[in-house]
Amino acid sequence: YLEFADQKTLPANNVTQDETSIALFTHIDDLIREQALFKQPRFSLRDLATASGLNEKLLSSLINQQAGKNFNDYINSLRVGAICHHLIQHPEDGQILNIALDMGFNAKSTFNTAFKKETGLTPSEFVKQHHNKVQNHDSGRETAK
Repeated sequence: YLEFADQKTLPANNVTQDETSIALFTHIDDLIREQALFKQPRFSLRDLATASGLNEKLLSSLINQQAGKNFNDYINSLRVGAICHHLIQHPEDGQILNIALDMGFNAKSTFNTAFKKETGLTPSEFVKQHHNKVQNHDSGRETAK
C-alpha cells in the first residue's frame, strides 16, 4: 500500500481508494501509537512524513478522511487518550499537568482545551468522576459480601 506514497491523490476507483485509504491510515495510526510519536512535544506533519515515508499532503488527506480530524486534533486526541489511560491505571498519580507534558503537550492551555474537546470534561472533572466510579464499584463489592 505504500506504492501510493509519492502520488498526490489516491487511485480513482472508489473501492480501491477506500481500501487503500483505510490501509494507509491504519499503517500510519499503528506507527504513531507503537512508536509513541505523539509524545514528541512538537510532532509535526513533516515529522510523520519522514517517519512513514509518505508525503505530507497525502498524510493530511488520510487523517482528515479516516480520523475525521485535522492532524493537530488527531495527535492531541491520541495524547488525551494516553493521559486518560494513565489516570485510570495510576489514580494515585495526581500530577495531571506533568503527565500531559510527558504525553507531548507543551502548554497547559492547549492540554486543557484538547482534553475538554475529547472527553467533554476538564482533567480534574475526569479524575473526580473516575475516582467516584472506582469508589462506588469498591463499596458495591464490600456490601455484596
